Amino acid sequence: MAQKMDVRCEVTVREFIRAWRRAFKKCNPRFKIRGYKLKTNSLRYQCFNELSACVNCGIKGSHVNIELAMDTGQTRPHANMYAYNECGHPILLTKDHIVPKSEGGSDLMSNLITMCSKCNQLKSSNKISKALMRKINKIKERSRKCSR
Repeated sequence: MAQKMDVRCEVTVREFIRAWRRAFKKCNPRFKIRGYKLKTNSLRYQCFNELSACVNCGIKGSHVNIELAMDTGQTRPHANMYAYNECGHPILLTKDHIVPKSEGGSDLMSNLITMCSKCNQLKSSNKISKALMRKINKIKERSRKCSR
């Protein structure tokens, strides 16, 4: 069952990534966005910095919600990236392991990709196909060239 989230504010992906990059480059452990402090060392944020679209279907992240989990009593803000599908409904973007952790996959950036929740669910804990892996490698290479 999904957690109920209390959305505190919404920012563009661009605004979020810029704030994260500034803090990451300065090795700050936290960064502030619209008054909320977030951890800089999040692997998800690093993954979103590298690619803010689903590597499988290509849906692009449009905004980031700063949220608090309502049913856990969590007081620390949490950032989730969303895209809108063709019907205008928000779709959560997540980090996913290329080689699943259950099969010995690591938490290194070389083993992480961005996927929408729908594609991630379809993939489940299976390994990624060779065809999708070639697509991922091309996307990651293009992303590295653009960020230089």
